[in-house]
Amino acid sequence: MCENKTYTHLTPVYSLSERKSGLDGYILSNSVANLSYRSIFQISYNERSCMNDKIINSIYSKEGELRFLHLQINGSKTSFFVPADFLLQVGHLVFPKDNLTKRHRHAVVPRKILYTAEVLIIISGKLEYTISDYKQSEKILTKGIANAHEILILGKVGHSFKSIVKSEIIEVKQGPYLGRLDKEYD
Repeated sequence: MCENKTYTHLTPVYSLSERKSGLDGYILSNSVANLSYRSIFQISYNERSCMNDKIINSIYSKEGELRFLHLQINGSKTSFFVPADFLLQVGHLVFPKDNLTKRHRHAVVPRKILYTAEVLIIISGKLEYTISDYKQSEKILTKGIANAHEILILGKVGHSFKSIVKSEIIEVKQGPYLGRLDKEYD
């Protein structure tokens, strides 16, 4: 059963010995338990759905801003993985047979986007990732491997990837693409 809850504090639920901090304001979690990230960190926003997806790795700023999320979809109910104020809304929609979504359109609402967020959906293969501090790319925050049927959600972080085997990936990010202006390389 899903409940609407409002969280108001950034509070790790696990013990201090399990907490990995001290990387200039980042809070890291390498959790392979079947938990929602709101079970790992209570973040200030309204919970919008139930989740029972597997969080593999996550990074938040000290202020509770989502920076990186690596997850595996296991849920049997519609759920959103990111807070309402994240630059992309990413969810897993589960529709029962004959579900009807009413015809609609999205309102034209001006938004200010300061950086590009992106989502990688691993269809097949294995992708090694390295996540670094946004301003200091030599400062590695975490590394990992994403497998088929897993998702990487990237906020304000530096990142690099290496395919371990032939991999098929869907990438989603904001547009329009600005060519060479869109990326900064080290």
